[in-house]
Amino acid sequence: MESNIRFLPTTYPEASKRKKAAGLATKRTLKYIAIAPNEKARSEAIRQASPAVIKSLSDIALNAASGDVKFTPTQKRELRKHRQHIEQLIDNRIPLEKKRRLLTQKGSGLGAILGLIIPTVVSAIGSAIMNRNN
Repeated sequence: MESNIRFLPTTYPEASKRKKAAGLATKRTLKYIAIAPNEKARSEAIRQASPAVIKSLSDIALNAASGDVKFTPTQKRELRKHRQHIEQLIDNRIPLEKKRRLLTQKGSGLGAILGLIIPTVVSAIGSAIMNRNN
């Protein structure tokens, strides 16, 4: 007795396309934040960013704080000024909306140093991946 029941595939191509598109959008947003022409543009991009972008910024801050990335003495001095904000950004107990406010606040907010952190961390991670593949 032959059955006409077909099993559905375990992965759906549409879902993987959506995931890739979301990942690409996150990557583009992070690149824009890193090279934003001014503080206002950077804050607006963070304000409109998806939760995935805020989580990525938290991961970047975690990599920077854990010493996985080498900074120049000048960069380290600049990061030390924002130590409390960076610790809040990497704390998993703090909600994403509070982290978003922390990143967009004026004055001593982290938005000003994101242009310093993001390119350095991304280039270090990229070179580590390239070295691992070779």
